[in-house]
Amino acid sequence: MKLYKEIFTILFFGIFFFGISSDIQAQQNATGNWMQKAREAGIEQSVLSDFQEHVDNQKVTEEQLSSILRSAVSMSDRNLPTDIIVQKALEGFSKGVSGDRIVSVVGQVQQSVAKAATIIDSWMEKPEVREMMSKSGAGMPKEKFRNELAKAASKSIRQNIPSESLDKVFSELGNKSVLSKTGPSEIVAAVGILPDISSSAKNPQAAGEFVVRALKGGFKANELQKLPTAMKMAQQRSQLPAASVIEGVAGQMKGNVPAKKILQNLFNGKVGGGPPGDIPRGIEKNKGKGNGNGNANGN
Repeated sequence: MKLYKEIFTILFFGIFFFGISSDIQAQQNATGNWMQKAREAGIEQSVLSDFQEHVDNQKVTEEQLSSILRSAVSMSDRNLPTDIIVQKALEGFSKGVSGDRIVSVVGQVQQSVAKAATIIDSWMEKPEVREMMSKSGAGMPKEKFRNELAKAASKSIRQNIPSESLDKVFSELGNKSVLSKTGPSEIVAAVGILPDISSSAKNPQAAGEFVVRALKGGFKANELQKLPTAMKMAQQRSQLPAASVIEGVAGQMKGNVPAKKILQNLFNGKVGGGPPGDIPRGIEKNKGKGNGNGNANGN
């Protein structure tokens, strides 16, 4: 009887470990297949080697890595930018984020980029947009413009700005009055900062109108990228709510104040463009309410 128990125990553990080994082998084979597909999709071998190193260091499982690569390959198959997936995964690895969390974020990015692309693809077919792209010195190939715009707009989607609000922003961006004064790099930058405008979460329409006005006012890409930080600085110094800061900056834009000067004013706390502490007419009563109204975080 004792012999039978020993034989049974040996067989049980043999089958158990064989099953584990088979599962591991199957996961490794699946990862290898996705690695090959990722290479074919244009993901650099150095990046894939980096991914595998994180598996070897047990920071992510074979199954989780396969899921990340599957998302990247799916993006490539749908003619969507894969680099944003790679960047998000590497960013997560570098910060020590768990594999499960990285997979979740990658999935959110994949969905948001795909959703943004549906808005952008129809927008890029507008005659006015096509005319802008055909201009000499447009500075960005059509496919790159579309992909960079999809990545920029996807950030707003992940920050829960409604698709309807994005549709309205792009409708305004498609007007000839805007397109005649700007270019692809500026449009990408404007869409990219939309969720970083302090009031965008509570009033995306106002934030959208604001970035459109900035484009009409001649803001260049690098100036647009500095605008959210400058506005937050002005809000802190003036103790005004975000909506009032937007109103003050819009007033400067209407007054044809150059973009460089507007940024300088904001960093110095000049919301209305006047002396430090100067408050635009009509919003004086809001002073001191800056920390309690419209200060949503758009990062």
